[in-house]
Amino acid sequence: MRFIEDVLTGEDQHIADLLDDLVIVFVLSNADGWVAKHPQYESGWQFLGPDGGAPVVPFYERGTDGVFDPNRQAPAVGWINPAHYPAEPLGANLLDDDSGIDSDVPDNIKERVPDQLSIVEHFRSYENLNYGADLHGAIFSSKFVLGLISQDQFDHGQLHELYEFCRNIDSTLEDALDTWTTLAAAQQRLTGELNPTVTGFETLPEEAFDYAGIWDTINYTVSGALLDWMSHPEDLGGLGMTTLDFEMSYSHIIGANVYDPELVQMQVTGYDTAIKTIAEYSAKETTATIETGGATTAYVTSDSLTRSSEDLSFIQNPNQGFVEMEASERFEGTIGPGAPDSRATKRHDFSAVTDADKIEASLSWVPSGQDLEFYLEDADGNRIATAQTADNPETVAATIEPGSDYEFVVETYANVVADYTIDANYFDYTNKQTTTQNEQQSATLGPNEQTTFSWRVGREVNSLSVSVHPQPGTLNAAKLEAPDGTTKRSYDPTQDQGEGAIGMEEWTIDDPVSGEWTVEVTSLMDAKQGEAIVIFGTLASDDNNPDPKDALGYEQRSYEVSPFAYFEDYAPFVDSTVDQLTVADVKNGGASNYDNLVVIHDDAITDSNYVDALDSFVDADGNLVLTDTGTRLLAPMANTFAADITDAHITEETFYIAHLEERFPGHELLEDTRPIQQELWKIQPLGYSTSNQAPMTLLDANAFDAAGGTVAGKTDGKVAAGSITPDSTTGTGIHIIGSLLPPASQANLHPFGLLDHTVAFLGHVMLTNALGYQQNRFVDGERVKNFGDVGSFSVDPSVTATRSDDGDLFTAGQTNQVDLDIAGNTTVLVRDQFPDEWTIVDGDQRTTYTDGDTRHIEFGASVEDGTRTYFVEAPSSMTETRTYEFGPIEYSLDSGNNWIEIEGTADNNNVIGEDTSL
Repeated sequence: MRFIEDVLTGEDQHIADLLDDLVIVFVLSNADGWVAKHPQYESGWQFLGPDGGAPVVPFYERGTDGVFDPNRQAPAVGWINPAHYPAEPLGANLLDDDSGIDSDVPDNIKERVPDQLSIVEHFRSYENLNYGADLHGAIFSSKFVLGLISQDQFDHGQLHELYEFCRNIDSTLEDALDTWTTLAAAQQRLTGELNPTVTGFETLPEEAFDYAGIWDTINYTVSGALLDWMSHPEDLGGLGMTTLDFEMSYSHIIGANVYDPELVQMQVTGYDTAIKTIAEYSAKETTATIETGGATTAYVTSDSLTRSSEDLSFIQNPNQGFVEMEASERFEGTIGPGAPDSRATKRHDFSAVTDADKIEASLSWVPSGQDLEFYLEDADGNRIATAQTADNPETVAATIEPGSDYEFVVETYANVVADYTIDANYFDYTNKQTTTQNEQQSATLGPNEQTTFSWRVGREVNSLSVSVHPQPGTLNAAKLEAPDGTTKRSYDPTQDQGEGAIGMEEWTIDDPVSGEWTVEVTSLMDAKQGEAIVIFGTLASDDNNPDPKDALGYEQRSYEVSPFAYFEDYAPFVDSTVDQLTVADVKNGGASNYDNLVVIHDDAITDSNYVDALDSFVDADGNLVLTDTGTRLLAPMANTFAADITDAHITEETFYIAHLEERFPGHELLEDTRPIQQELWKIQPLGYSTSNQAPMTLLDANAFDAAGGTVAGKTDGKVAAGSITPDSTTGTGIHIIGSLLPPASQANLHPFGLLDHTVAFLGHVMLTNALGYQQNRFVDGERVKNFGDVGSFSVDPSVTATRSDDGDLFTAGQTNQVDLDIAGNTTVLVRDQFPDEWTIVDGDQRTTYTDGDTRHIEFGASVEDGTRTYFVEAPSSMTETRTYEFGPIEYSLDSGNNWIEIEGTADNNNVIGEDTSL
């Protein structure tokens, strides 16, 4: 509102002049959820209803009746959480039948989210929307403002426009918010409490602004976010806009909505500056190119990565299908050794159970590096299902006759012994259905009190969704326990979010065990009472693919998607050739016409002619880039770089998000990337849920090192990205990125379709660097930044570090434990900087000394991957109340003669000089 006021009163004539060429639309996206100081609405009404709120001063709160968070209800492309209410005004048939909101919108959607229905319908009335911002308030963060990028299907030009957009906001906010480091005093005024363990607000802003993908900034991602929907393509119901979410620290909910003029002015300045910067930026033209130096690229296609709505089981068989039965088969055994001319064979016979129309079976074995073949034969010896891939497990499926006899056959030619297991499930062809259930539960929690919420899950449930929300102005920790008492998910805002408390992820569990699931919630407040709400949701489907019409009331939007669209989007920006090849083309020598070859899949991995052709390409100084399951091709290849890597060194794992857990910035693949960037692609628009479904293909670090590889990034201790080249200055060889362009998932609800790809800017830069290309960015025709260098390659000694401690706000004499987590590709000495007023009291083997005006703690033992810890005591004098800087962390490659600073490892700690230790 202050922005509008400045423009209308002439305080900002520059923006007023821009309005001759642009229109700025403001939408109060939660108008019916903000109730300011109306006595009929007591605090907590959105949790417990009008009669259940806390008997205190009425506050304004966010939410609608029965829906805690409106920013989860947009009709976004990709996975939709079955506990949500996606607001699609086109109605059940996804067609615009009526003016305004269609009459066939499902009744529960109309009732629950009328605000979101109206917002979506209103935005679609515009024809030329270009930029969008969603302004949010966070609890606390190490950045006063965070820019959350909706990472969706962007081409090269769109990625650069978006990130230049963020760079402009970064520079202006840093100048505008020059007092954000003084917020320790603001916290005291707002909360009336000094101890950060009481309030949980132990992270204070140390930087005005930072930006990256949503997971990179807040450590979780969601389904149905408004800004995701706004950035999605118009032909899939979105708005096709360049968008950015903003999260600002110390929103109105801190201190129970207490008004603080200084803090409010900072918030006004922050968002006023952001809006003005967006308006100014919209008048500029950002373009981008890819410079190749004449090098050409081809990529190997495959129809197996295409996903179509026509393949969905409820589309193919609308009313009936194969429904899993309770009956099953299981066999175990040992096989081998075999020989190329004398296979080893094991057989297991069984009779199909009554009513069974289909059987699906998997064969798994150890050691995993061996290769077994798997068959299903009928009583006459006919093989009705065959699995002869390099996969472990091998899988077969076939229709069968109830009561008939069959045999599983296991074979191997390998001269080894393997222990194997066969697991089989029966299916009955019958009527099928998809159902959902949702329930909200709430309770009042006293200070430090703990309570539990429970939900019984039946055997038929395919997924369980859980979200936990505290009353505004309070913080809770929570954990989700399975029926056997094991903890499946947990959250503590004082520990789990390095950037601060932005919000809580929604937990999703695939195929949950039947029984009573429990959420344990603990108040982190020392003197305040508050409510907590837990929302449970379940999805149960007899079908292979859940039907959104049954689950949500919407029909399925038609689609056909393929990750190879990324290369089609990439090619127009390249000043050389980017062509597609088939496996047959490669076998016939087609790759020899190109400098680079990209393979994102493992199709034809057992075809020796194809593998030989890849070897020939590499041996002829071709540059091979393997991503996703294409990384598995290293195992059968025999060229100089891959010969020592076997199938046993390669694993396929799934994670919450595909990411680089550890980054080694000295590696060429990471040149011109930023420390905050870890996410490789976004899960939700590709149909993957938050139930650890994101696939990554990883390599054993020791085997990769022995093969001459250099590591750019690791995940779960394994190599997720790196290069095998002749030396550290030669870029021609084999580069791997373990997850970048996976096929879309059809396993979860996705009524509004899927995207082809969602490559993050990090992944885009890594692939372009692997090809030896340079990206150039221009604003109004002037080059403002480039990424990478044409044809260059280098791998420098690389050390990264992260710092964790007991908080950012300390009282006099308190002790702070500081942990320095070190990761690198070489052994180094490590030291940290600390303020002279603080006193080292304990820790790992160390020496302390002064170098110039700086105090250092240097650890005696060298380290490549590990943690160094020390304990430091805060000053005790009232005159020493202020902010102190620790770090940056430094490392030495030459026994301490020279020290190199690790960027981004400084930390501010605030001291209030009042001794409360008595």
